[in-house]
Amino acid sequence: MARDILITLILAGAAGLLAPVAHEGRIGALARIARSAALLVIALAFIGIAVLAIAAPQALFNRGP
Repeated sequence: MARDILITLILAGAAGLLAPVAHEGRIGALARIARSAALLVIALAFIGIAVLAIAAPQALFNRGP
């Protein structure tokens, strides 16, 4: 489930990165792509932190006998 969500986010981000090229000049499109890529990386980092915050306590406390 988490893998599917991550793949969907990556594909949506890739589509968002390529869209500006068709509407703007090269410099404007590159600036927009760079900004979108930075926001995508930040979003993925927050998702990774959230996954670790959920998974780490479970791994610590569910060690078994």
